[in-house]
Amino acid sequence: DFMLVVVFDSKRLINFSLHTGDPLTDDETDQIVSYIEKMADGLAANPAVTATTVVLVEADTGPNAKQRKRIGEATKRLARHNEVLVTSSAVVRAVMTAIRWFAADRTQRRNATFATYAEARAWLVQNSAHGAEVYDAMLAEVRSRAGSPARAERA
Repeated sequence: DFMLVVVFDSKRLINFSLHTGDPLTDDETDQIVSYIEKMADGLAANPAVTATTVVLVEADTGPNAKQRKRIGEATKRLARHNEVLVTSSAVVRAVMTAIRWFAADRTQRRNATFATYAEARAWLVQNSAHGAEVYDAMLAEVRSRAGSPARAERA
């Protein structure tokens, strides 16, 4: 079964999600878009903040073409945004590259893709205003909600 678990920090504007199992449903895509919209509203209200999205994908499939377009179009609203994708799947990494093409017209946007959380964590600490403990706590929360153990996440 597919599972989408999201932890959202509305003060720091960090969206940390875990995707496992089967392909996204349209309802789950709606949920993703709704979090992107909340982040965009938060950015508009606080010009000093940069939003951060961390996506852990533990599935062999990513969003379909229609879902990629919806997510990409919504992401265009994020003027200041760091996005990190963590997946061991080369296919999913390629899908995320396609999503980023839709929103490639922003200058205050940084995207990175990693095969391991440890690599992503190092990049986040270097490129955001938040320490490793913030991301580690959010990781623990999505894992707890998903009922899934940490998968070789070396910090």
